Amino acid sequence: AVQAAVAVTAEAAPQRGPTAKGPKGWQALYNRVVDMRRAVVAPVDVIGCDKLADPAIRHTEPYRFQTLVALMLSAQTRDFCTAEAVCNLQNLPGGLRV
Repeated sequence: AVQAAVAVTAEAAPQRGPTAKGPKGWQALYNRVVDMRRAVVAPVDVIGCDKLADPAIRHTEPYRFQTLVALMLSAQTRDFCTAEAVCNLQNLPGGLRV
């Protein structure tokens, strides 16, 4: 499920220097993107790399490793390919473990 995003204000924006405020009009653009994303459930919302690690081992080193592998693969492949690859690795003898 898509989580509701919170509108960002200049005060909540991370600062990169003593006077950093971001480019002019960035808040309006960001809020438009948030509105568009609310209307569509993208593959990344369902099978993104943050959802691929085995939830039965959450908060463990193997869980973090599985998430790292998914992140590394996701930079090079589509979400469906990443999900299939991580699933195949998890199903190998010994699984996707450190």
